[in-house]
Amino acid sequence: MEKIVVYQSYRTQNVPEFITRCMESVRTWAQSSGYTYRFFDDALFDFVPKWFQEKVSHKILPMSDLGRLYAARQLLKEGFDAAVWMDADLFIYNPERFRIDTNQAFLLTKEVWITYSIPLIPSVWVRVCNAAMVYRKENPFLDFYIYSSEQLVMNREHWVERFRGSNDFRYLLFRLKNKLKPLGQDVPVAVIGTMYLTALHRMFPLPLIENIGLFSPALLGDIASGSGKLMRRYMALFSEPLYAANLCGSFYGKRAFGVKADDALYQKVMENLMYSKGDIMNRFRRVVHE
Repeated sequence: MEKIVVYQSYRTQNVPEFITRCMESVRTWAQSSGYTYRFFDDALFDFVPKWFQEKVSHKILPMSDLGRLYAARQLLKEGFDAAVWMDADLFIYNPERFRIDTNQAFLLTKEVWITYSIPLIPSVWVRVCNAAMVYRKENPFLDFYIYSSEQLVMNREHWVERFRGSNDFRYLLFRLKNKLKPLGQDVPVAVIGTMYLTALHRMFPLPLIENIGLFSPALLGDIASGSGKLMRRYMALFSEPLYAANLCGSFYGKRAFGVKADDALYQKVMENLMYSKGDIMNRFRRVVHE
């Protein structure tokens, strides 16, 4: 029988209730699937070289992006046949139907981001992220990802040029911002995550998990209200039903895109997803694809 480990990381103090519920959903799913569950807390950052931490100004996200890769390498060295990373704000709301193919050499996650760039007019970006990842032993990607990520940050003064031509709003905003300061003085938080993986995917197709969503604050608001305007547009871009989602915990406590991402919002979203077992979203996929 193969040994599969699911691993996560998060701080252990001042943990929002919805994060606790998200991690519990992952832990329960892993155990019911016969997988080992490993929690790293902030020890994940111990994997990250000191020079890298300094280069990214000790920003949590890029350090986590690299730390989770080193952790996967360590777990595979310990004897696991596959290591599965899941973000702490990833919520499995239909564990009976949710599956991840651990037979693939490696997997990243398809990301669809929908929001209102202009009031009442939704904009959509399709990208690749690392909210969930799978790495098997002797996979061809993990070592390359670690090496190239470190090189990208080490040579950060050139990174804007490497992403020139992208139409992603975050890249465009960063370029505009850097006209006011020396090139490479700052490193964007997604530089080795969504930005880099999306750029790679444009050059050659990466294998992707397509049954996990990434719900923007605007989409969270739509799920909470049950309106369906954004859900319909969102699910048109998925070929598989969604049984889990990253709930964008980085927006917790903030107001973004006209939505306040507070405890009440997350509670309502999670209730709607669990009560419907994901059908509140997946009903629109059936309308579009059948």
